[in-house]
Amino acid sequence: MAQSSLRVTRTPLVIVGLSLLVGGVLGFVAKAADQSGVNWLADVTTYPALWVVVLVVLARFVPGRVTATVSAAVLFVAMCLSYYATSEIVYGFPTPRFAMIWGVLAVTACPLYVFITSRALRRANPVLGAAALAVAIAVTLSDESVIQVWLSLRGLLEASPATRFGQALFDVVCTVGVIAMGRTRWQRILSLAFAIPLSVAAVFVIQDIAFASGLIG
Repeated sequence: MAQSSLRVTRTPLVIVGLSLLVGGVLGFVAKAADQSGVNWLADVTTYPALWVVVLVVLARFVPGRVTATVSAAVLFVAMCLSYYATSEIVYGFPTPRFAMIWGVLAVTACPLYVFITSRALRRANPVLGAAALAVAIAVTLSDESVIQVWLSLRGLLEASPATRFGQALFDVVCTVGVIAMGRTRWQRILSLAFAIPLSVAAVFVIQDIAFASGLIG
């Protein structure tokens, strides 16, 4: 009994510790991808799809809402610190002022989303769970890659180097992955239905916020 209790007590600490390690590695990899000169690889770590999937995975699979929430904060704080440390130490770039914005998001929006999503998914609530997944899908598609590629394939937009075919494919794969993480069939069906209007809104809202905050310009 005592040994079993000890294992249960250690489990959250192990998960949080792994989150710290994974976050540090991801931060280094993300900066290396930025500097790789490979456009599609830099896009994958720059745009939100990958990071959204990480949040949904934490919410869906980490046992315990509190553990999942703390793990999200630890992972993304570690990732931010590692990213900007690598930027300065390895590549010689000064840390930009907007780095603080990412730090704030890492300790607020990321854990809050994981807490809400974890609760919604584990209750198998078709509406709340679907809404949480739909938010993730909307943020995933907010980089406009999919819509740009779709318009170019239909001849409504001239394809250019700025048309991110690789990122569009990655966004679609991430979207399918997010939908698949619904616990019930109705969660998955409704998440796609909710995501359609949310995705249209996210393209404009997130872009406006990014421009206003200086994250992109």
